[in-house]
Amino acid sequence: MARGFASFEERRQTETEHTKKIYDYLRSKPETFGLTDASVEVQKKEDIDFFWLRATEAEVSETSVELKVDTQGHETGNFAFETVSNETRGTIGCFLRTTSDLFFYFLAGTNELWVMNTKKVQAWFLDEMKKTPNRFKPFETY
Repeated sequence: MARGFASFEERRQTETEHTKKIYDYLRSKPETFGLTDASVEVQKKEDIDFFWLRATEAEVSETSVELKVDTQGHETGNFAFETVSNETRGTIGCFLRTTSDLFFYFLAGTNELWVMNTKKVQAWFLDEMKKTPNRFKPFETY
């Protein structure tokens, strides 16, 4: 695979491989009671990848998670948030569309997992875009 170019199948294989790492990590945590993949309908409608059932203080709760696997962020030092899904159709990307509780950003090259409160990071990003429109460099994937 050339840098920056991957077929749909290559991207899917990479995501599957690294999602397993995340699941294994979460299963190793004592507060984890279970992990459930979101239905295809929920994945498409709400951009949620899975649900994490875990104990918090006095109760068991379900937390929705959107997972982004990045194979180049460890080299670039940047996060790549998908803000546009299809430019021709004008559809927004998963980063802004997800209704998940948490946004997991996994740097595949270093096995770093960044865990963000989705609503807070979305609000921060949109606020930064308003204050400084050219702050973030746009790029296209292929």
